[in-house]
Formats: sequence, structure tokens, C-alpha cells
Amino acid sequence: MYIVTENTGSIDPIHCISDCKPDCTMTWTGPHIPVNTTSALVLHEIQKTQAGNYTCIASNEVGKKESISIRIVVLLNETNSVGPISCTSECKPKCIMKWIGPNIPIGNSSVLDIKDINRIQTGNYKCIASNEVGNKTSLNVNIIVNFRPAVNDISGNQIYKENDTVTLSCDVDSIPRASVRWIFEDTFIDNDNSITVNTSANYSFLNIHPAGCLSMGTYNCTAMNIIGQDTKAIDIDIFCSPRMNDIEYNVSTLIAVKDQEPLNITVPLIAFPKPYIYWLFDNNNSSVNVTHKTSNTIIRNRVFRICTLRILQRQILDFIVYLPSME
Repeated sequence: MYIVTENTGSIDPIHCISDCKPDCTMTWTGPHIPVNTTSALVLHEIQKTQAGNYTCIASNEVGKKESISIRIVVLLNETNSVGPISCTSECKPKCIMKWIGPNIPIGNSSVLDIKDINRIQTGNYKCIASNEVGNKTSLNVNIIVNFRPAVNDISGNQIYKENDTVTLSCDVDSIPRASVRWIFEDTFIDNDNSITVNTSANYSFLNIHPAGCLSMGTYNCTAMNIIGQDTKAIDIDIFCSPRMNDIEYNVSTLIAVKDQEPLNITVPLIAFPKPYIYWLFDNNNSSVNVTHKTSNTIIRNRVFRICTLRILQRQILDFIVYLPSME
């Protein structure tokens, strides 16, 4: 079987040979055989009307036989048209010609003509010649319709415990087969010690073990082929007791500031669910004049940044961020 794309597809010469005495004449039969075709079948810039079965017949004065038979499948894009493809047969008495195939109008016609073809019309089409004596298949046409990927669903739990295994599956429908990539917070995911990605024709599976606090966030499944792409996302949360996020951020424990200037302290934390957070002074110096105190929480990937303090007196102070345990 040869599978080609319309207008751009071609096949290398297919040579037909047969051991005959006396020598045979080689003849190709099939849809739209090029003029002057001899024992070699050559097709360039193949059109959809050239899809079907091709047979090489070897014949001499003794008789004839089929030497080789091939099938050519032409790939189409959605909204393309198929046909008209005419079907003929020598019959006595005269035959009624009828095309059968996926989702074509019911009726008797020797011409296959489909406008604005769509994906559900992919399949094999046969022209049946029938009369009161019997019936036979006169012509076979295999049609494959290309379409952009559709990510039908991402399945998996959305909340896990720390150190659990996160398993996500992505259901994809496309022709031709799509390339599937998982993306976490704008970064492509590749296999490593804790992450495995397995992809088949219609599914891609993402496994994370063990799941950590930094595994929380948005996961995208993106499928791409020559027609286009599609993406779906799922948010994953992991129960995680409050802790310093010192893996992604450098935290300074010694801060200098000029007298009478504001002191901004930012502490990157990570937790789920959202923790209750407040500041404590490490000493009970009542002369400390704190005129402005806020706790602003900015969430990205469940990272909490807590600030700000304004100190009006020259002091050397220790501050503590207190995180009540959720256990």
C-alpha cells in the first residue's frame, strides 16, 4: 500500500515483470493511468481521483495473468472534495452501479462525488456492479481524511498527598498521528528520575513519583500534527505543609537598610492549602516602632511571598515568620 498526500505525493517507478514464453506485453490498469505507461508505473503530484487499486497484467498469445497489484491511498484534508470518480463495468445484462462507503448518500450512481469531506467519512469505498446474474466489486477507493488534533480529555485526580504518584492521561484524536508534549508552567516535560511519559497512538500518560510540593501547578497536554494543534490543561494540588521554598529562591537571612527607610522582607513559602501566616519579633523589645505592617500574599504555583515591615528607629532586630502546622 502506498499512502501519499494530494498534489505533493508521488511514488517511485513500480516495475512490472513476468517470465513469459513468448514474451509478454505488460499493461497497467487502474484509476487514471498516465498516457504512455509501459511496464513501469510512475505517478507524480497524485490527485485524489488517482486513489484506488492498480494492477499489472502480463499477456501474450497464450493468455494473460495478473503480475502485480498495489493500492494507492490519497490523504485529504477536511473540507476537501473527492471526485468525481466514475465506475464502469462490462455486464450482460446491463449492470446497476452503486457506491457504498461511510456516510455517503443512499442511491444508485456510478459516480462518487463528495463535497466538503470530513473525518467521519474516512474509510473504504466500493463500487458494486450488479445485475440479475450477480454482483461484483468493480472499484475500491480508500480515503483517509487528515484533521487537526483534538485533545478530548485529560483525566486524573486533581488533589494528591505529598509522595503520592501523580498519573495523568491525555486522550487525543488526529490523522495523521499527532506528536504529544506535556508542558508544566511553560516548560516541556521530559523523562527523568521522577517523571515518565509514555505515548501511544491515541493516548499519552504522565507519571510523577514521588509527587512533591513543587509538582503543584498547571499541566498542559499539547497535540500537534501538520494540520494544527490543540491543548487542554489540568490544575494539580498536593497537600503540603508550609515550608520555605529555598529550592527555587535564594533567601537572605541578613538584611541591611538605612535609618528611616522602609524595610521590605520577602519570604518565599510553599504550602497547600493556603496557610495562615504572621510575623513575630524574636525579642520583646517594646521600643521598636513598627508603623506599617502588611501581609501580602501573591500566589503562583502555590508559592506565597510575605512582606512588608517599615522600621522607624535604628535597631538590630530578628524577625520570624510563624507557620502553624496543618497536621
